[in-house]
Amino acid sequence: APPVSKGCIGFVVYKKNGRIIDESPFFTYILEGLNQRVLSFGYDLKFIYVNGHDPLDTQRARLLFGGFAGFIIFGVEMQREDLQVFIDTGIPFSVLDNSFQESDVDSVAINNAQGVFKAIQYLYDMGHRRIGYIRCRVRISSFEERLLEYRLCMERFGLPVCEDFILDAGYSEAEIRADIDAYLDGSPQMPTAFFA
Repeated sequence: APPVSKGCIGFVVYKKNGRIIDESPFFTYILEGLNQRVLSFGYDLKFIYVNGHDPLDTQRARLLFGGFAGFIIFGVEMQREDLQVFIDTGIPFSVLDNSFQESDVDSVAINNAQGVFKAIQYLYDMGHRRIGYIRCRVRISSFEERLLEYRLCMERFGLPVCEDFILDAGYSEAEIRADIDAYLDGSPQMPTAFFA
């Protein structure tokens, strides 16, 4: 006989603008392993979609409806204030792909500071002194952290930040290609390397 489930863990896909989640294959890559791990602890995994633009009462009701034992939140589009609805449920949760350094929540996220530093250091060690940055027009906390770290790293290496070397681009591959083509068509002064 199959083991009796201890309950459900909700895998919450939190959408605010949809641009990142709709274009990102990230969570499909981790779902199989995540599902197996949750099953190994005797729980089932169930999807929940939460729209960050819905009224808080609607979001809260959606979260409380399933009798969940906990949540794993794909929170790439979340802002700090979006955490409160989860905190208010009293149900344990962890956030994937977003870190809230100033909040007391569990999260699994990329170390943006270390990643940007290693990239800029690599380019610096290769002899580049005019380093540009291709950033996404969609504003999420991870992208903002990377821009801040880019500026800090350039300062740390004694390199000037040229605002003309910061290129705003869309998130999809097609948008990036079009934005880079438009940038190059403007015959700009070019960096010797871009961090993206």
